Order: sequence, then structure tokens, then C-alpha cells
Amino acid sequence: MDHHLIQESEVEVDNTNSDLLMQIRILKNSLNVLATENSKQSQIIEIKNNKIYELEYECEYLKKQIADFNLRLESLNLYKNNIEILTNEKNKLENENTYLKEQWNEWYSTQQKRITEFLNPIKMNSAFTNLDGEINLSEEMKSFSVLAQEKRQEAEIMKNESTMKKEELISVINLILILLPETQYSKYTNLKNKTKTIVLTILQEIQGLNNAEDAIDEENEDKELIDEEII
Repeated sequence: MDHHLIQESEVEVDNTNSDLLMQIRILKNSLNVLATENSKQSQIIEIKNNKIYELEYECEYLKKQIADFNLRLESLNLYKNNIEILTNEKNKLENENTYLKEQWNEWYSTQQKRITEFLNPIKMNSAFTNLDGEINLSEEMKSFSVLAQEKRQEAEIMKNESTMKKEELISVINLILILLPETQYSKYTNLKNKTKTIVLTILQEIQGLNNAEDAIDEENEDKELIDEEII
């Protein structure tokens, strides 16, 4: 009886051990499956992390590209502004040059007219005759009238010059300097650094020098004519 019970107990233990071994195998297989799936998930995560890293790197590269593009755009805008400024300056200078040419032509025409009238005494004398053609003014009065006319012309020129800008005055000075001997050039430098009042004074000074040069030339021409007549 006892022996039979022992055998039954051993059978039950064997069955229990067999069940445990089966469960252990099942658990082991489950763990292996989970480990495999975990490995696959880890690989997937690593791949995605690498992709994220690549995207971040690409984003940084694109940011640098955008920054470079913005710098180039700023440079282009700066060039555009400079071109607009230069174009405006060019138009301004063209307008000023046109004005200066008109002033210079007016001044030159006035000087030529004075020279022509000076060299044509018959025309000048007609201004001092009556209807009968008789001269009714003394030589002193005629000289005074001519001088007064010249002074009025000079006053008109000075009036126009006083309203000119400093840059315009400098341009007129440079035009007149061309007519003067080169020895005079060094005396009139750095005009841009001088005040408008000083520049205007310099203009009047070189106009006087130019008039003196014209007078000397006229005197030399008269002497040459006299010498030719004597010969």
C-alpha cells in the first residue's frame, strides 16, 4: 500500500517537473522571440536616429546656404543703392555742367563782345553822335561811358557768380585756368577744401589775370600792327 502511494507520488512529481520544463521552454522561446524583436526594434531605432542626424545636418547646411544667400542679397541691394546714387550724381553733374557751360559761354561772349567793341572804334563812336552825325560827347565822357558799360557787365557776371554753388565756381575756375600760363596753376590748388567765399574771391582774381593776359595780347597785337605798318 505504501509502495503504491510512493509510486503515485513519483508520477505526480514527474508530471509536475515535465510541466515546469515545458513552461520553461515556452518562456525561453518567448524570451528569444522578444530578444529578436528587440534587436530588430533597436536596428530600426538606430536607422531612424541616423536619418534624423542626416536631416539635422542637412538643415544646418540649408541654414548656411540661406545665410550666404542673404549676404549676397544684401550686397546686391548695396550695389543697387550705389548705382542709384552714382546715377543721381551723374545726372546732377550733367545738369551742373550744362549750367556751367552756359555761364562760361555767357562770360566768354561778354569778353569777346568787349574786345570786339574795343577794336571797333567807329561802332563805339556812333553811340555818341547826334542825328547829324556830329560827336556831342568829349573823349573823356566816351571813355567813362565805355568803362561804365564794362563795369555793369562785370557786376552782372559777379551777381550770377555769387548765386553759384562752390562746386560750380570751382569748375569755372578750372576752365579759366586753362587759358592762363601753367605757372599760375600751383597757386590755385585744394579748392574743394576752401570756403565758397574764398573760392569766389579766387575766381574774381583769375578773371582779372585772364583780362590782364587778354590786354597784354591785344597790346602785343597792336605793336605788331604798328611795326608792320612802319616796315
